Amino acid sequence: QWIRVRVEEGGLMRAAEGQYTRNGGGFDGIRSVLDGILGTAEVTYDEIGLVIESRLARWDFALDEIQTCIQLMKPGGETVLFDGSGSVTDTRISKQERVFAVIERIFRRASRERPLLLLLENLHNAGDTTFAFLEHLAHQVGGAVGKHDQRPFYPDKFAQIRTFAGQDDLLFQRLWHLCGVLRGGETGGK
Repeated sequence: QWIRVRVEEGGLMRAAEGQYTRNGGGFDGIRSVLDGILGTAEVTYDEIGLVIESRLARWDFALDEIQTCIQLMKPGGETVLFDGSGSVTDTRISKQERVFAVIERIFRRASRERPLLLLLENLHNAGDTTFAFLEHLAHQVGGAVGKHDQRPFYPDKFAQIRTFAGQDDLLFQRLWHLCGVLRGGETGGK
């Protein structure tokens, strides 16, 4: 909360916060971030489609992108869009990447108004889909960062990530991998 308040008080960035809970869905934090960006947090489920369509149409999104976002934000939308059916190499991955591309585009468009700071609380409760999306985002952002930022990835980062993740080995592995992606390549295990 403190970071969010400070960032928004300064007016330099817009904080978009998502929270994961033990009993929530594996993509709820990203959906919460989208709620904040799209202004749907206080909207009834019956009105969500209209609010999203209005916002994304003003931002020149295509109809299929608008429909994808509406589907994601409806109750059960995550399950429908990220259903595990279909072959891993074709249907499921391409559907997931299309959804990720729409979310990424929303983030990019919102950040034109003011830079966007994503805050994800209780990330250890996130599902595989969230980590796949963060990896997608890291690849998109990491390409631009990697070309201009040539600082090495120091070993002390390993200790910082381990301290943050605590005893959660899966969270540690996912964060370590994301750091490697951001640095412009894959990381080896430690």
